[in-house]
Amino acid sequence: MNTSAHALSAPGMALPAARRRWPWSALLLALVMLWLVVVPFALMALSSVKPDGLVISEGYTLDHFRALTEDGQWGQIAWNTVCFVGGSVLLSVVLSLALAWLTERTDMPGRRLVRALLVLPMAMPPLLLAVAWILLASPRSGMLNQGITAVTGLPALFDIFTLPGMVFVQTLSMVPAAYLILMALVRRTNADMEDAARLSGAGFWRILFRITIPILSPGLIATALLLVIGGVATFDIPGAIGMPVGKFVVSSQVYAYVFQSVTGLPLYGQVGVVGSFIVLLTVPMVYVYQRATADSGRFVTVTGKGRGHSRTALGRWRWGALALVLGYFVLSTLLPLAVLLWVSLMPYQVGFSVEALSLLTLKNHAEVFGNPRIHQATVNTFLVSVLAATLVVALSVWLAYVVVRMRPRGHGALNFASFLPMAMPGVVLGVSLTYVYQLVSPGFMLGSVWILVIAFTTSYLTYGAQTMNSTLLQSSPVLEEAGQMCGASTVQVLRRVSLPLLMPAMIGVWIWVFSHGLRELTMALMLQSERNMTLAALLWGFWTMGNATGAAAVGIWLTVAMGILVLLWQLVMDRDKEA
Repeated sequence: MNTSAHALSAPGMALPAARRRWPWSALLLALVMLWLVVVPFALMALSSVKPDGLVISEGYTLDHFRALTEDGQWGQIAWNTVCFVGGSVLLSVVLSLALAWLTERTDMPGRRLVRALLVLPMAMPPLLLAVAWILLASPRSGMLNQGITAVTGLPALFDIFTLPGMVFVQTLSMVPAAYLILMALVRRTNADMEDAARLSGAGFWRILFRITIPILSPGLIATALLLVIGGVATFDIPGAIGMPVGKFVVSSQVYAYVFQSVTGLPLYGQVGVVGSFIVLLTVPMVYVYQRATADSGRFVTVTGKGRGHSRTALGRWRWGALALVLGYFVLSTLLPLAVLLWVSLMPYQVGFSVEALSLLTLKNHAEVFGNPRIHQATVNTFLVSVLAATLVVALSVWLAYVVVRMRPRGHGALNFASFLPMAMPGVVLGVSLTYVYQLVSPGFMLGSVWILVIAFTTSYLTYGAQTMNSTLLQSSPVLEEAGQMCGASTVQVLRRVSLPLLMPAMIGVWIWVFSHGLRELTMALMLQSERNMTLAALLWGFWTMGNATGAAAVGIWLTVAMGILVLLWQLVMDRDKEA
C-alpha cells in the first residue's frame, strides 16, 4: 500500500482559498467516516463502564477494569501475543526482504515465475492454512509425523499446537503481502550507492548493513508496523491452533469472552475494556505508519522506476536461492493444498497410504454443491463481498477526491480517519458494530448480511482509500482544470476525466476487497447468525465440530475461487503499473 501522503502538501498543489471551504460533499463524507469509524469505538468504550456491558443499560462502574486486572491469565495472554506477533513479523520481514532482493537485484533463474509463486499463497485463507498444518503436524494424527514414524520408527517430531507452531503458520500467511510491499520498494530504490561500494571493494554483508538496509529502513519500518497491526488483529490462526490447547492471544481471548464465557452470556464489559485498550495501543502505530509512508520518499534514493541497476551474480548460489523460494511455496501452498485435497477425497480423516486409495470418494465435494446450507452461505458470501467491494471503491474515490483535489481545511484529519479502521481488529470491530446496531436497528441489522457489508466496508476502507489517494496524486490535475475552464461541472469532470484515470486502480481495489471478503472469518464469526452465515464461518463450524473432510472440501473450492481472483488482481495491477 503506497500512500504517498507527503505529496498532499507538495509545492504547486495549493488550491484557491475558495475551494478550501467545506462543500456539502466533504461534510457528508465526514459524517459517513464519523459513523463508520468513530461511533463504534465510542460505544465500545462506553460499554466498558456499563454494569452489564450494554450501552443502553443504566449506571456506570469500573468493575470490568478491576476484573481484568485481577485476572492472572492476562500476563500470559499478553506474553503470548507479544511472542506471536513479534516472532511472525520479524520472520516475515526478513524472509520477504530476502525474497524481494533475490527477485529484483540478483540473477536468480526464473524470476518471473518466482514472482507469481510468491503471490499465489494469498489464495490460501489463513484458516485453511492453519487447518492444513494441523492435519500435517498434529502430534497424534499429523500426516508428517505418521510418515516419519512409519519410516524411521521415531516418535512424533512436530507439534503444531505450540506458540512456535502458531508463529510458523502466521509467517507463511504474512509473507505474500510483505513481499509485494518490499518488492516494489526494492525495485524503485536506486542501486548506485551499492554499486559504488561494491566497486570500492566492500563485501556483501557490509553493503547490506551499511547501505541497503538504512536506505530501505523507512519502508521496512512501515511494513513491520502494518504487519504488527495485522498480527494483533489476526484470529484465524490463533483460534484454530492455539485455542484448543489453551494458548490464547488477545484476539482469541476476546472471541472467548463473547462465545465461551463461563456464564454462557457474552462478557461485553470485558470486551469493551480490552477492545478500548487495543485501539488506544494501535492508533499511535497507525499514526506512525501513516507518517512513515508519507515521509519515506524523502529518505529513499529513487530515480525513475529504479531500473537499469546491475544484478548481483549469485554464482553457485543461484540454484540454492531458487530452492529457498520453492521451499517457501511448498510449505505455504503446495503441501497444504495437497493435504486438504487428500482429506476432502476421504470418507473420514485418514493419513496418506497406498491402502487408503481404495477409499477415494467425491461425496464431500458433491455435498458442497448439494447442501442447501452451503448454497445459502455461498450466496451470502458473494453478496456481502460484492456489496462491500463496491462500497469501498465508491467511498475511496470520494475520499481521495476530497482529500487530494478539494483539500478543504482539516482534510488531513479526514485522511487520517481513513487509516483508523486499521486500528480496530476484526473481533473488536464486530463487537463494536453490535453495540451500534443494538441501539439503531436490532431487529433488522443484527444477524443480517447488511451488518456484514458495513463491517467489511469499514475494515477494508483503509486499503481502498490509500490506493486511490496514491493513484490520484500520480495523475496531473491539468485535464480536470481544463474541463472546468471549458464550463464542465464538477460531476461532469469527475465522470469524464477523473474516473477513467482511476479505473484501473478501482478495478484492482474491487477485486482485492472482493477476494478478501470471500475469506474473511473474524468479523463473520463475531456477527454470525443463521441468516448471514458465510463460507468462512461455515468452514470454521465444520472444523470445530470435527468435520475435517467437509471443511477440506469447502476449503478446496474456496481456494480455487481465491486463486483465480488473486491472479486476476495481479494482472490488473501489473497492467496499471505498465500504464
